[in-house]
Amino acid sequence: MTTPLTKPTLVFIFFLQSILLFAQNNSILGRWHHSAAPEFFIQVDSLGYFTFNPEMDLFSGKTYKYTIYKDGGYYDGIEVDSLFRGRIQLERNFMVYYGFQDREGIEDRIDEVNLFYKVGAKPEDLDFSKEPKTIITLPEGFRGKFCIAYHQPDGKLFEIDAQGNTRLQLDESGYLGTTLPADPFRMAKGNEVLRYQNATQNLLVLDSNHAEKVDLSIPPQTICVYVQGFNKLGRQMLNQKVGKTIKGNVVYYVVDTYENLLKR
Repeated sequence: MTTPLTKPTLVFIFFLQSILLFAQNNSILGRWHHSAAPEFFIQVDSLGYFTFNPEMDLFSGKTYKYTIYKDGGYYDGIEVDSLFRGRIQLERNFMVYYGFQDREGIEDRIDEVNLFYKVGAKPEDLDFSKEPKTIITLPEGFRGKFCIAYHQPDGKLFEIDAQGNTRLQLDESGYLGTTLPADPFRMAKGNEVLRYQNATQNLLVLDSNHAEKVDLSIPPQTICVYVQGFNKLGRQMLNQKVGKTIKGNVVYYVVDTYENLLKR
């Protein structure tokens, strides 16, 4: 599963502010393509400059100031007005980036998660199938919207099975608060599995490009999951629904037929 890709916006500017700080490290140099939209790429050179592909006329040739600090083994790029921050993880020939926007009184509120791969990456570099999964079990026959609020002090405990997979269980309410911290790196690498209770087959997961790239091989009545992403709905609405104030990061999902999800 690839977390939803929005149309290229200012979030990519702030992403690039972060990666420029890795320019002295050869691992960041070269061309990087977005996993969900390979036509979007960036080029990083040894002088600390980046270049967008020609289609990105809005950003082409522009440069931005930034500051940097190191925290907990990750690099956080900060834009000069400190409104946007980005975190990067490099691993083999791919990198996962996620950006923060501190809004609605929520610190470290994740806004976008993106997976980029380097030109020349080998197929095995992007094969995450053997890594531990987060397995989310839904009530049998569940349809509609649901959300998972991570790192909740009063949330449900999560389980780790013998294979190292993390297991979460949703109920009919469509809301799950869990003590599990959010893991955008695992989500970006598609290591999140959703299935119905007592089912052995996983549900098909769609990203935000599904309406633009219709797959005629999928039967229209196939039950699928559309991952809307982190914090895509207003927090006040969620607080009213659950009857308490929810802090931290929340991921939103929709379960419906493929036919219906194409209309969203």
